[in-house]
Amino acid sequence: MFQSGGILNLDGVTLIQETSHYPLLSVNQKYLLVVEKSPSNKVKRMLSGPYGVFTVTENNLLDPVGKEPTPLSRDITRRYGRSLERLKAEVSKRASQQ
Repeated sequence: MFQSGGILNLDGVTLIQETSHYPLLSVNQKYLLVVEKSPSNKVKRMLSGPYGVFTVTENNLLDPVGKEPTPLSRDITRRYGRSLERLKAEVSKRASQQ
């Protein structure tokens, strides 16, 4: 996923550009991105913006990248206990029923 902003070291000067609505994502960090597929299944869009981005911890738990709780992050906590495996199982179950 491309993201505007980032960190650049140029001639000993560090330039940091952050977007106001997205925290910078790290290359070596695993993320869960909530996306919507187009009818052709060729394009995926992030309609939820930063609210649909979660870091995956070493214990396979989901942490929202935003600091404030959102309806989506509260729902993931309530339904799945922040567990990536429980969320995957539910998504697989629903996909097989369609």
